[in-house]
Amino acid sequence: MSPGLLSDLDYAANLRAYLAGPDESARAAAYEIGRAAMDNGAGVIDIVGAHAEAVAAILDASPAAAISARSIPFLIECLAPLEMAHRGFMEANRTLQERTRQLEEANKELGSFAYSVSHDLRAPLRAIDGFSALVLEDSSPQLDDDARFAIERIRANTSRMGRLIDDMLHLARISHDELRSCPTDLGGLATEIVAELREQQPDRDLDVRIAEGLVADADPDLMRIALTNLLGNAFKFTGNQPAPRIDFASETRDGEVVYYVRDNGAGFDMAYAGQVFRPFERLHSQDDFPGNGIGLATVERVIRRQGGRIWAEAAIGRGATFFFTLNGTRSAAGAAH
Repeated sequence: MSPGLLSDLDYAANLRAYLAGPDESARAAAYEIGRAAMDNGAGVIDIVGAHAEAVAAILDASPAAAISARSIPFLIECLAPLEMAHRGFMEANRTLQERTRQLEEANKELGSFAYSVSHDLRAPLRAIDGFSALVLEDSSPQLDDDARFAIERIRANTSRMGRLIDDMLHLARISHDELRSCPTDLGGLATEIVAELREQQPDRDLDVRIAEGLVADADPDLMRIALTNLLGNAFKFTGNQPAPRIDFASETRDGEVVYYVRDNGAGFDMAYAGQVFRPFERLHSQDDFPGNGIGLATVERVIRRQGGRIWAEAAIGRGATFFFTLNGTRSAAGAAH
């Protein structure tokens, strides 16, 4: 027995009390001893040793005490593998707790850094935009078309940089916000998002089909963010398609429900599929399809935070399909409508 680990637990006195009256309170004392022993770093073999000493003291050197004493090494040898596993688990748990603490600190520092950087960048951007606007307002008659165009490009790019900063902050917050998982009607969310997208583009005629029964255990706020980006991309990349179609449904693969958003838009080369979920990576030109290159990175982070996976299949000119799973998915989809 390791010296000092069980010295303050008075095992023998509690054992005597239990033998005198083996009721629930006496049993509870044994549980408390075990928990205190673990907190003190004691293991199974330490407790066996304390038990042997207590039994020997109670039997007071009788033949039974001698038999008990001689049997202890055999029991200890039998328990040795359990002891080693226990100590290995405790050490691994301590290491995990320390790494978790370090990761939490790193995440907090990263969030603070992102906020600080975005705050420091916004001030000069506001100055650039403000002075550019003043030049256009006060000196427009003296400027030729090329000068006005250059200043307008400056303002447009400062505005785009502001949106990039907002997207960076949004991406950082997704990694830190507390998850709130509950039964979530993904189909209902998608219907609301599509209605909003139609209001923004009232002249477009799209065939959007949302399956029934799309329910999952998920964070509704995070899933709204994910579906807004996925469906928004589908609207955007079908912009040049004469008969655009978008599907949101699910299928079962190997017993797992897989959701997907599919469109028949521009698509992309699968040779670059590994880049689509990286922040600020773009597979299409800004002139053809405007954007910041942060949307799919946001979706990937949302899905991964909820224990899911996301991947894409596409072909140039034939559209793209984004598949994702969710931890705790409740049901598959039914027929589309």
